[in-house]
Amino acid sequence: MNLGTAIETMELASTLDAKLEISALLERTIVSLSNLASRPEDPSFQANTRSVLHDLAVNLSKIDVWLSDADAARLEELGASELFPSDLYDKIMDQFNVHVATPSVSKSYVQEILNTRTTILAAFSTVVGVAKTQKCDLGGQINLDVEIGFPVHPAIIHDNVTGLPKQLDWINRFMLAWKTPTEIRQRRNQTSNKGN
Repeated sequence: MNLGTAIETMELASTLDAKLEISALLERTIVSLSNLASRPEDPSFQANTRSVLHDLAVNLSKIDVWLSDADAARLEELGASELFPSDLYDKIMDQFNVHVATPSVSKSYVQEILNTRTTILAAFSTVVGVAKTQKCDLGGQINLDVEIGFPVHPAIIHDNVTGLPKQLDWINRFMLAWKTPTEIRQRRNQTSNKGN
């Protein structure tokens, strides 16, 4: 992954977190669980916890609309796969259900998730800020060096290279359909921004 792609992926992660309010909802979950731990018999705290967990579920379910498989793979390459794991809500609910009598344990679990996400997003923000402050020409690289990735399923190459020429022929035909490196970048941005 080149620097431009890494920066774009970091910006996408920050934008997605803000748009879907994942960090904010995790903070609300922590407050709600803290209140519930202090007064578990209070019906308003119980209802608030259910409401916050519902909102978190709804927003986490939208991640697949905004985050392509390629974006998820780039996040993993950057060491940030835990930002938007597909099973995040299930893990939180598993903790909540196991520790239903002790919401403070679930609160600690959600706090750990939030701390990890906050650390990663802060690091991303720092890198993006430095790149912008230093006026790195991230877009200029596209004319010199184009990075395109194609996942190849092991079944296609049958655990050896005999199926690879067929896959490469398909990639070649696919690339011939594109006119310029700029068009490649535009199409990549369009597919990365699906759901807008």
